[in-house]
Amino acid sequence: MIERTSHRRSVTGVRLHLRTWEPEGEVTGALFLSHGLGEHCGRYAHVAEHFTAKGWAVFGQDHYGFGLSEGRRGDVPSFDVLAQDLNALRDELRRERGDSLRLVLLGHSMGGLVALSLLRLFPGAFREAVVIAPALDVSRGVNPVLLALSKVLRVLLPFVTLDNTLAPEDICSDEAVVEAYRSDPLVHRRISPRLFGGMVDEGRRLRGAPAVLGGDLRLLLLHGSGDPICAREDTERLHDALALEHKELEIFPDMLHEILNEKEQARVLARIDYFLG
Repeated sequence: MIERTSHRRSVTGVRLHLRTWEPEGEVTGALFLSHGLGEHCGRYAHVAEHFTAKGWAVFGQDHYGFGLSEGRRGDVPSFDVLAQDLNALRDELRRERGDSLRLVLLGHSMGGLVALSLLRLFPGAFREAVVIAPALDVSRGVNPVLLALSKVLRVLLPFVTLDNTLAPEDICSDEAVVEAYRSDPLVHRRISPRLFGGMVDEGRRLRGAPAVLGGDLRLLLLHGSGDPICAREDTERLHDALALEHKELEIFPDMLHEILNEKEQARVLARIDYFLG
């Protein structure tokens, strides 16, 4: 595996950090990572190692305001910016390597919502996608008073960042993964009212009108049955409502939120391999 780091510009003009993992031999396709809230693409190096061994080039771009990318931590001018930045990377690769390269989008949690948003905003940009534990309803379980406050702050102080309240022990049942997450200097716990509100709006839009995802898209939805952060029921309902000919869903028993980091992650990777054929 050949690993490189570089930088490119967001649609907003700030500098984004890009990690690229490529196989030693021929590249058979490109996999685009969309990471979750508070984290960064460096946490997916083991996923990249798995797929580069099968001929995939893997592109991990830290979202605006996350990881090694610029931008206020946990804030973004508009939620759509995250999808626009990822699609711009896709366009860049198309120009460099031509239209024949197979492209797959893989998003987790907030990054899963970003992936679905990209598929909505740019129909046909990706014909294949894997979405894991998408954050389809971030308002679920939030105190109504806090929800009302977030709406006020979205108008008055949209850029101010607060603690995202996520409990590290909820991400994974592997204590080593949780400890690494806690000690990772690039992981942060910040979220702004406009990022939170943008996630609420996008989730509501997708839940209310799933037909916006159409065409010849092949979609694999994955979720852990014990996920305490993003409800598996939301993923199941989305799958059932989607008017796609090629859609698949799998729920992994006894896994929490980060199924790609669980001790039985090999089962998840094998399921993605099967989907990709």
